[in-house]
Amino acid sequence: GDVSTLNWVPSLGGEIQARTTSILAALEAGDIVESDIAEYQNFVRAKAEENKDACYQQDICPFRDFHMHEWFFGPAVFNAERGYMTGRKDARGNSTGDFNPGGMTLRIEALAMAMRLFEVPTGDDGPLTRADITGVPEWGIPYVNGALKKGIQLDYSQSWNTPISRREAAILLVAVSQGEIPLQTAIDKASAYKDYREFKNDDGALRAIESLSTFEIMQGSEGYFKPNEYLRRSEFAAINERTAKNIEIFPPSGG
Repeated sequence: GDVSTLNWVPSLGGEIQARTTSILAALEAGDIVESDIAEYQNFVRAKAEENKDACYQQDICPFRDFHMHEWFFGPAVFNAERGYMTGRKDARGNSTGDFNPGGMTLRIEALAMAMRLFEVPTGDDGPLTRADITGVPEWGIPYVNGALKKGIQLDYSQSWNTPISRREAAILLVAVSQGEIPLQTAIDKASAYKDYREFKNDDGALRAIESLSTFEIMQGSEGYFKPNEYLRRSEFAAINERTAKNIEIFPPSGG
């Protein structure tokens, strides 16, 4: 699977091609044992790890911690190019090159990404303008203050340093868009989810889920919306890309 689906940098691609040709010839000739196959698989896995770093070093991929064949490669690049998601930073504020695709998206990260996407101005970088707000890292203070200044209606009482659920993400995106994601009055799509009962009595979530489903920004899996599941960073990258494209914040590539 790795050989056929992974995008290799030229220097490593040549090694892989030569080794693969050799192993295929041995298979065809019947001159191979199980240990040869295991050795070949280990070789490919090791080269795949080298390839991740090489892609990053050669500016083919903006991050170093995933392969180019991953389903979220396109969304990750889309977000990086536009500055919505910048990856992890070390204690000095320097980029580590890590995207952390499997990590959970924190509420403060979701707010920051949405504000960047919808070009909502940040606020003061000094103290928070509300004393009851918790879990905001230093870098996130301007985003919370900016959202408050713009009057964006969110639940500010929960800790901002906790993972965001699909339900919360839907509400946040609609709120931060300030009308750019039109709020739907019907609930045809939301009520069609098999787990509709889990959010049908939450009007804010219901309308937000309907809106994002209408614009195909957030959709369920096998008929379920799964409102209480947390969103991984790879998933939020895809949501950002669909938001930007599906409500035409930005023209499509080449447009």
